[in-house]
Amino acid sequence: KPFANYRICFTAVPIDQRNVMISQLEALGGKYYPDLMTDVNILVVGNKDTPKYKYCVKNRNDIIFINFKAIPSIYQSWLNDNNQTINNFLEKTFENYSICISRLNPTNSVDLQLEKYPHRTKYVKYLYEFTSLSSFVNNNGGEATDVLRSSISINISTELSGKRYQMSNKWNIPTVHPLWIIDSLERGASLPVDDYIITLETTELNGCNIWDQLTKREENKSDKPLKKRIDVWNSIMINNEYKPKQSSWDESEEEDEEPTPTKIESTKLKLFSGLKFLIIGFTNHQIKLLTNVITSNDGEVNTTQENDETITHILIPYNSCLTNSSFKKIPGFYKEKINDRKILIINEWFIERSIFYKKIVHDNWSVPFKSITPSNQPLEICISGFTGIELLHIPKLIELLGFKYCETLNSSKNLLIININLFKKKLISNSQLFNYKSDIINCPTYNDSDKSVSLLSSTNKINAAKKWNIPIVSLSYLWEILSKSNGKKKLILPDLFDLNWCIFAPLNLNKPTTLLEFARNLSGDDFKTQSMPSLPSPRKSIKNLQYGKLSTSSSSINSKLAEAAQNDDPEISINEDPPTQVGYQDLNSVKSNQELLKKLSD
Repeated sequence: KPFANYRICFTAVPIDQRNVMISQLEALGGKYYPDLMTDVNILVVGNKDTPKYKYCVKNRNDIIFINFKAIPSIYQSWLNDNNQTINNFLEKTFENYSICISRLNPTNSVDLQLEKYPHRTKYVKYLYEFTSLSSFVNNNGGEATDVLRSSISINISTELSGKRYQMSNKWNIPTVHPLWIIDSLERGASLPVDDYIITLETTELNGCNIWDQLTKREENKSDKPLKKRIDVWNSIMINNEYKPKQSSWDESEEEDEEPTPTKIESTKLKLFSGLKFLIIGFTNHQIKLLTNVITSNDGEVNTTQENDETITHILIPYNSCLTNSSFKKIPGFYKEKINDRKILIINEWFIERSIFYKKIVHDNWSVPFKSITPSNQPLEICISGFTGIELLHIPKLIELLGFKYCETLNSSKNLLIININLFKKKLISNSQLFNYKSDIINCPTYNDSDKSVSLLSSTNKINAAKKWNIPIVSLSYLWEILSKSNGKKKLILPDLFDLNWCIFAPLNLNKPTTLLEFARNLSGDDFKTQSMPSLPSPRKSIKNLQYGKLSTSSSSINSKLAEAAQNDDPEISINEDPPTQVGYQDLNSVKSNQELLKKLSD
């Protein structure tokens, strides 16, 4: 396993992704520590501007850094048996940095102290060259330019003068010495910027305390290929939530050894007892993986491909709807039993969801779609508030439709999907949101210790989406697209403003218009939304009502959640604007429209 013998700690990893990543890392052989212990040797980084990262990069030569966004890729690569190592996924030195390289004057430079820091000697000839410095940055994950913009992360200069210096001060962009680039390059990770900021009094610049150790160390990087282990897929699905140990010191040396089959037997569930599966449409490797998971949970698999009267389930890939090939491969012997529902056709999500929930789960997630024509114009979609197995499956649904799943919400995104159960107390009394299929909308939320922080994170995303005029919907909207488009030649987008899924649709129609134009491009001139007939524009029935939001109590959540927000993660900006369901029409307008429709139908 690629993370065997690694002790892993997080810094600034989004709270809504931690539990799943912890499970994935433990499946890959790693051991998660919530605190930075002396034997931690991997730091998973969500943001470099944290005390934990700065301490490690300055004082811990035994730690390597991995960007949190790489964890799902490592896990998927391992499952797919791709011959890659952890080294392929390490955090790049200048990743996520936009760097402006401005005035470089060696005569105004500080003392380089080459005797004290001999590694700088090989870089001296490049230290004041724009071309060389920009090449160092660009080749190590960053973006170098000589143009200063407000979005720039760092201004590199040796002088405290000039327009770019003045504007960097105005925009609160730190101006640092080019030594920061070469020292970070030598360290193999970006050093704290604060240690390289130039002032009139600057005489020495250094942001690392372990140069001697770095020159002597043997790099602690794994060369183990990302070869999957069958026995731990079952383990990750069963132990999907991280359970902290009684003590961070309760580690035995034996835990570093490879797990044995007897260990898996001790945790196996008899979930699939009495069930027999025929697996169709998967690769040989995937069949082997599925077979081991099923049999380790007391199920049976037909491995002979001969007609079998005892088959209860036919298992095909969830994305078989893109080619329809798996349905065609089902032997005719089973078709009559399928029509009589004596045999059920399911996808691999049935296996995953059953193991996750520790019971047999026959639901809409587990039923394969017949055919889906994906979009060739990617709609950019973000999600918030989901956890567990849904957090793994929803991005796959988004990509199945040809849309683009985005982990980060910004003003360019088209849609935000939230887990409405996170706000159930506020929404249940005055909303149609919970009338949709129960197995779709009843997604779990986080455990009690995490829920408050998750609530803050999702609330912030909702407030940001409102500010940027991004529509907010429940998961029902995504599922309705799948249902309506199933078996159709074109993708069908339901009415965005339907109160069965619409949580927020801005009165400013710029963003929804873009979404509707997107739908028309998908379907051509014959595009029609499944909505009511054209009606007069809604009128405001309440003075100053902008979003149809509900009034809230005067009590603040700041005092209750301050401790949850105060950690090493980036500071959370709390906006107390409540996440309530709102649509383009207020309730009075909806009632008027319903009356008008009734009259029209008469």
